Formats: sequence, C-alpha cells, structure tokens
Amino acid sequence: NIYEFVEQVVTRFKPILLERNQEIRIELEKDLPMTNLDQSRLEQVFINLLSNSSKYSPPGSSIILSAAKSQNEIIFYVKDQGPGISSDDQVLLFKPYQRLGINQQQIKGLGIGLTVVKYIVEAHSGKIWVDSELGKGATFSFTIPT
Repeated sequence: NIYEFVEQVVTRFKPILLERNQEIRIELEKDLPMTNLDQSRLEQVFINLLSNSSKYSPPGSSIILSAAKSQNEIIFYVKDQGPGISSDDQVLLFKPYQRLGINQQQIKGLGIGLTVVKYIVEAHSGKIWVDSELGKGATFSFTIPT
C-alpha cells in the first residue's frame, strides 16, 4: 500500500525536517495501485532523496513528495527549493563520489547516495532522473512498475 508506506517514511523523516524548520507536503494521486516491492530498499531511496532535498533547501522551506499513476508504473517526485543543479552537473549526479553544488564543503556526505538510489530503482526495473535549473530547485523523479 503506497499510501501507508509513504506515511511511514515521512513519519520517520519528520524529526530531520523539524530541526531545519522545514515541512513536507504529500501529494499522492488517488487510486494508486498496490505494489510488491522491497520496502526497506524503497525506503532507502525515499530517505536519501528527502535527505538531499532537506540538506540543500533553506530553513523554512517546503519539500513536496508526490506520486502519480502512468500506464504500468508509478512515478514518484521529490521537489525541493534548493539552489538547483546545472545541466553540466546533472550528467554527473548519479555517478559515485560526485559531490556537486556550491555548498559541497558545508554539506556532509560521501557522494554515493544517489548512485545507490539509482541501483535500487533500476533493480526494481524503474528509472530515475532529475529536472532542475540553477536558482529554481530540483525535482528528482523515479518510476516503479506496478
């Protein structure tokens, strides 16, 4: 059940958002189908994407987690209000040990999270990508077959 799953993930992640005075908005399309997935791995995907969104977004901002049905898959979106990612950096995002952006010295991490996320999504026969412009935040999207 996608609705219950997303609620559990968000509940686990809320303390981090509260520390940064951020909020999360959940916008799930009605009638999303049930799925048979590795919940712990999919939780890892969500936690990584939410964590990155929180780290790169300013205090007081909102993160949007949404999902919609599209043919034989569910598309998930995590949208932030961070500094955005240049098209040159977007090409490198899912490669190991890439720490990109203007705040890389201030943001903790090894630069492997998005690589792991990509492997997990692809292991579920899904795809992952980013839409972003400098100064306009980023939206990470991924699909999971139904």
